[in-house]
Amino acid sequence: MRMFVIAALVATASIGGTAVATAQHGSAARPYVVEITGTPDRGFHVVWSDGDEWWTPTRSETMAECTEYDTAVGRAICRGEERTEYRWMGVTKRSLRHSS
Repeated sequence: MRMFVIAALVATASIGGTAVATAQHGSAARPYVVEITGTPDRGFHVVWSDGDEWWTPTRSETMAECTEYDTAVGRAICRGEERTEYRWMGVTKRSLRHSS
């Protein structure tokens, strides 16, 4: 569920920069991302409105896990997905900073 919220924030932020306003005025029961700190190389720290926090693994740890796939295609897909995810975490981090 939390990744869905991040994806919604990123999609909304990329469209009009209103991700935080949309998330804050939505259902009070749904937590939303309050802050993202960190970098892809050291991992991101994500803080949610309900007080929950989590940390992403570093980029090197994530890429090392991609080597566990049996096929070259599986490894390439994994690396592409991870690069995209870390890029969007950075975009969301900048969007949150600019919306404050």
